[in-house]
Amino acid sequence: MADRSEGGPGGRPAKTLTYEQEVQLEALASVLTAEQIADRFGMARSTLFKIMAEDPEIRARFDMGKAKAIEEIGGKLMEKARKGDTASIIFFLKTQAGWRETSKVELTGPQGGPVQTLDVSKLSDAALAEMLAVADAQKEDISGD
Repeated sequence: MADRSEGGPGGRPAKTLTYEQEVQLEALASVLTAEQIADRFGMARSTLFKIMAEDPEIRARFDMGKAKAIEEIGGKLMEKARKGDTASIIFFLKTQAGWRETSKVELTGPQGGPVQTLDVSKLSDAALAEMLAVADAQKEDISGD
């Protein structure tokens, strides 16, 4: 463990973790962020980050706590996925296999040319209402409603 006994700024003693806090750090890391752990220990977040940067053993405890939680939860996810749980399968594939849901719509005009725009500012309210009614009807036909 690194020696953190030198004084802090302004002659204050450097903040350290007790052995009990080091043990708690590993357990808490499985459910809290480093920021939340600092709050739990009543120290500035920058202080906890400094302690972990200066002491590889404390950083290792934090990393081990995170790794144990990921291993446990990941195992449960894999159990569900192997049993055919669709949501678990999809989640795993999105987070681990790079699957993405995308919708890409390409519009082209006649013979693949550019789409021409319609200036609706010159249409009457009745004509616009009729166009919207037709669009809504087509949307319902497509969605099956």
